[in-house]
Parts: sequence; C-alpha cells; structure tokens
Amino acid sequence: MLRKELESKQSEIDLNPFDCKIREEHTNILFDFNVACNDEEKLLFQRSKINWLQEGDNNTKFFHRVVKSRGNRNRILMVIDEDGRWVSGKAIKDKFVTHFNKFLGCKDVTEFSCLNDGFFHNKLDSRVAANMIRVVTDEEIKVAMFDIDENRAPGPDGYSSKFFKSSWNIVGPEVCKAVREFFWTGKLLKGINATRIVLVPKVEFPRKVSDFRPIACCNTLYKCISKIIVNRIRNSLGDIVSKNQSAFIPGRSIVDNILLAQELMVGYKNKRGVPKCTIKIDIQKAYDTVDWNFLSRIL
Repeated sequence: MLRKELESKQSEIDLNPFDCKIREEHTNILFDFNVACNDEEKLLFQRSKINWLQEGDNNTKFFHRVVKSRGNRNRILMVIDEDGRWVSGKAIKDKFVTHFNKFLGCKDVTEFSCLNDGFFHNKLDSRVAANMIRVVTDEEIKVAMFDIDENRAPGPDGYSSKFFKSSWNIVGPEVCKAVREFFWTGKLLKGINATRIVLVPKVEFPRKVSDFRPIACCNTLYKCISKIIVNRIRNSLGDIVSKNQSAFIPGRSIVDNILLAQELMVGYKNKRGVPKCTIKIDIQKAYDTVDWNFLSRIL
C-alpha cells in the first residue's frame, strides 16, 4: 500500500515539480515507507534465526529464503507411531498429543519419607542466604531485561525484549512494578506464566514422535524474573552442588566427567582380575517429569 502511494506521489511530482504540498506529502509517505521496510526486515531477521548477522543492507530476500527453508525443514509430514506404522495427515496431531500427554501436565504421588537432613551436607551460610532474598531493585530488573537477547523467540504475547528496551522510558516503571509484585507476593499472573509449547527435533532427520522434544517459549517478563533469580544463585551453586555434577555449574565442565568415564573404562575388556560391571542410565524426559513438590522439598 505504501509503495503504491509513494509511486503515485512520485508521478505527481514529475507532473508538478514545484508544488510544495505534493513534495511535503511525498516526504511523509517516504518516511513511513522506510519505517515499514525497516520493521519488515527486523521481523524477517528475527524469524530467520540468523545469529551471525547484526547490521547491514536490506536483506529481506535473503531472510525470506531462510524463513521459507526453515518452514520446510520444520514441517512434519509423516511420523512413525509406537507400532512402527507410518502416520500422516491429521493423525499426526493425535499421535503427538497422546505421546506428550503421558508426561506433560501429569502429577504423580511422590514419597518423601526417604529425605532427611543427612542427605544435604552443603548449605549456604546465613549471610549468603540473606543476600539471595534481598529486595529487588529497579536497576536489577533493568539489567536483567537488557541482558535478554532481542532476537529470542517471544512468548504468547508476541513481545520480544527489544520492545521493552526501546520503550523502557514508557513501560519501564510498570515492568519494575510487576516484577517486584512477584517477588513480594510469590504469585505470578497466568498471563505472564503462559507459554507456547514448540517441538524441536532431537536428531537431524526425525522420524518418530519420540525424536522431538517440547520447549516452552516464555513471555519476556517471565524471562526477566528467571534471569534475576539465576543471577542471584549462580555464584553460590558451586558451594551447594556436589562436585560430581560437572555440567551447568560456573567454573565446571562436562568434559571432566567424560574424561573420568573414559579412564574408568580402561581395562574393562580384560577378562583377568576382579569382575566388573557397567550400568548406563538414561532418564528419559527428566526435566519434563520432575515432581515440583519433590524439587521444592529439596530446595
């Protein structure tokens, strides 16, 4: 629409080159057109998930091609069900719903009798613990918000962190008020807690329903709250989490446990010596099936 209006005004200028009113209208339309083109490029850039490209010329054609390619790659046309049969069409949706209903949203009864204080030897001192629950400041909220990647997938509300950053002078006070409300009451509005579940392939060429894992696209306000909590506990994780847990802890690397496992396996093929046994445990969907009451009890 703006392109056609711009072309029309340019034609009018050709016919009336000294008409100031037409030139002023042309300038306004040209400004709106450039803003719309910039918004379109930003939208396609976000949807294309091209992280290495920051600034440059108009690349909408390139972004269109990447978005189309991602759409074709993410389209699920056929899957194999539990019986080894290929399923297509509307039956695909039913298979996914049935599969993920088994562990998403289900609540099991967990026995806590085995838990006692003897299991937890590492505890934080009162000074560090008090620092974790200190009052959240507006500056802390702003730092957390501005640390969120602008091109991360938004939640159901559709607002990325770029919106909050660019309009912080307007929405900043309300954002800070909402975040402080959560830390003061411990309650979160359903709208903020709402997520969009998206399926992500676990393998390069997924064929079965189990080859996909669900991830939740959270609203930016939820991400901001989570980042504040993460920033507070990050430096203390090494003091309370056992050294056997080498991943996801600052200063530790999962490579250490991999090297340790390789060293332990040296000589296992030898038949002489003490009998040996190795057990590999794979906790399927561990992060999705954890009982929240059990987790709260441990914390």
